[in-house]
Amino acid sequence: MRRSNLILFIILGACLHAAGQGQPSPYATRIGMILQEMPSPNDSLKTISMKQLEKLGEPGLTTLAMMSQTGNVNVQYALSAYTVYVTAALRDSARKTAVKAYCRALKQVSTIPAKIFLINQLQLCGNDVAAAAIAPYLVQDALCDAAVRAVIQIDGPVAKPTVVYALSKSKGNARIALINAIGELRYLSGLDAVTALADTKDLRQRRAALMAIASLGNESSDSLLHAAAAKAGYVYDSSNATAAYILFAQRMADNWPQEPARIIAARMLRECKSHAQLPARIAALQIMATVHFSDGNRILGDAAADPDPAFSAAALKMAAKNMNSANTSYWLDRVVREKGAAKAGILLLLGGSQQRAATRVIQAALADTNLVVKTAAIRATGLLGNTTMIASLIYEMNKADSNTIFLIRDVLLTMRSRMVASTAGISLQNKPPLMQIALLQVLAERKADEAKGRVEALMQSANPAVREQAAKTMKAITGT
Repeated sequence: MRRSNLILFIILGACLHAAGQGQPSPYATRIGMILQEMPSPNDSLKTISMKQLEKLGEPGLTTLAMMSQTGNVNVQYALSAYTVYVTAALRDSARKTAVKAYCRALKQVSTIPAKIFLINQLQLCGNDVAAAAIAPYLVQDALCDAAVRAVIQIDGPVAKPTVVYALSKSKGNARIALINAIGELRYLSGLDAVTALADTKDLRQRRAALMAIASLGNESSDSLLHAAAAKAGYVYDSSNATAAYILFAQRMADNWPQEPARIIAARMLRECKSHAQLPARIAALQIMATVHFSDGNRILGDAAADPDPAFSAAALKMAAKNMNSANTSYWLDRVVREKGAAKAGILLLLGGSQQRAATRVIQAALADTNLVVKTAAIRATGLLGNTTMIASLIYEMNKADSNTIFLIRDVLLTMRSRMVASTAGISLQNKPPLMQIALLQVLAERKADEAKGRVEALMQSANPAVREQAAKTMKAITGT
């Protein structure tokens, strides 16, 4: 026998003897033999080891589970592997036996780490029996986090009432964890218990209570949460009241009928006007567009025309998620009615939609006298990727400033079509120098061999900058 295995048997023998209150455990040898083979080098041997653990039955598994308080990694590995094993389909009997064994061991182990370890195992494989066994630890600060996570995962008719009952007996960190658990479990019977804590002087408890109330999503909580959010000025602060009200509105939108959600969102949009309240406005807009899906384009269109650029951008981002051939027509009509930044934003929206129906309005906007709109139209052309607009883009270079010329160059380079190089090549002659330089750079990037003659002609240009760029382009084309 290897020395490491001998040491392992000595440790196991001592632990099992202690666990048996002076009487050596009848499972010592069997457990030692199983642990000696772990971790298994392959899945087949691992399955054999798991079946051997299963044959230990409840008493043997209880003995093994109690050994977790020694901190022995082999023991913890074996228990963790077995927990995963019993959670597989068609192993309900083994799972129930494991739960009973873990619960018995949980009562008997004395160290905090061992209790946490066993609670974590029950979190994975637990049932109503496990929820009842974990209940006493919900009010203990050292164990409440692990216990709460476990009962949330277990859920069910025992776990939920257990959390509410424990809340009445708890304090400190345990109380906060339990408040959060009621919200996460969406256990409506716990509403009164958490509502009673919504005005407590303890900020952490009050914050947790507001979020839990919001998560429960009961319409009767509207006035309380509205008052808290209004008091906070609809901004994010330490009370989390605004975040809670937004969450509450989202919960209402998940329910049917959705009218309460519409009322809340409309109220928030009326009451939130300052830039500081922007996150709340955006959240309310999202809810309003969701519950009024059939009228969502109009709602987002009105928001896109808002003077606050961040709010407008948020509206357009929401609209982009639902752009398709069915609702493009609304935005085509809307862009014609708008001006300035609002029109620019909608042009980019249409370009990003890649709906060919947008070609006409984007092409018309290329000639807009408003530089913001014109710039947006250029970018939208690149996003749309319609090759029929390449000539229009290059034409706009003739009367553009330097920034616009090089913006068009960059957009042309994003368009995947041979027409970019061919159109750029035939547009070189008798053009402003900056335009020629930009087009030469496009030809260089595309290595447009068909434009070699026109590039060579510009190597004799009277403008030194054009001559220099023509030489660079020729070198890029010929590779010499």
